[in-house]
Amino acid sequence: MSRKILITGGSGLLGSYLIRWFLQQGYTQITSTYNTTLDAVAPDLRDTVEWKQLALPDKMAAFDIVQGHEWVIHAAAKVSYQAGDKYRLLEINKTGTEHIVNACLVHDVAHLVYVGSIGALGRKPTMLRSKNQHPGWTMNLVMDMGCPNTLESSKSGEAQVKA
Repeated sequence: MSRKILITGGSGLLGSYLIRWFLQQGYTQITSTYNTTLDAVAPDLRDTVEWKQLALPDKMAAFDIVQGHEWVIHAAAKVSYQAGDKYRLLEINKTGTEHIVNACLVHDVAHLVYVGSIGALGRKPTMLRSKNQHPGWTMNLVMDMGCPNTLESSKSGEAQVKA
């Protein structure tokens, strides 16, 4: 198919699956982005799409990369469980998304799709018990994966798309 598609964050988990899906559907004009190095890109995707570096919130790079695409699927984001990453998360996920949205408006992109990460939701602490993994052993695993900073930055990014 001849539609020009940009998938930001193609080196990430969700972005890489989106690329594979579009390739399976027969799309051939796919551009995707990586943050710092092509080494982060899945080996099976390195030669199948055009790759461009995008380190959000780089406004000029966002505008340059968006230009000429009919579809933009924005999947680039930072997910972190570290409290110290709060401002970097907001900078990338909110301001970076704002730049992508504005670039789509300026360049008359027909379709913008914004996707977020389940990591933004986190999880409530849970207790998992297993007594059958080894005779006489009881394994207690407490997981606290809550990440309010990622949730806040994800909601801020979503607000940029809705505006």
